[in-house]
Amino acid sequence: MHDSSPQLPIMRRFDAFDEDGRGLCIVRELAHDYGCYPLPSGKSTWYELIVWRQAVN
Repeated sequence: MHDSSPQLPIMRRFDAFDEDGRGLCIVRELAHDYGCYPLPSGKSTWYELIVWRQAVN
């Protein structure tokens, strides 16, 4: 993902009724690895998922 904001994402606490702030927490729980790096035009955030495939007989 790329956006134009230069501010890097940070993990933060959220309340059950908050309407935002869960994105990085969700990525951390689901991704094998993730990260973010600054760009001249903002930042890029990446993640890796492991896909498990069931063997077909």
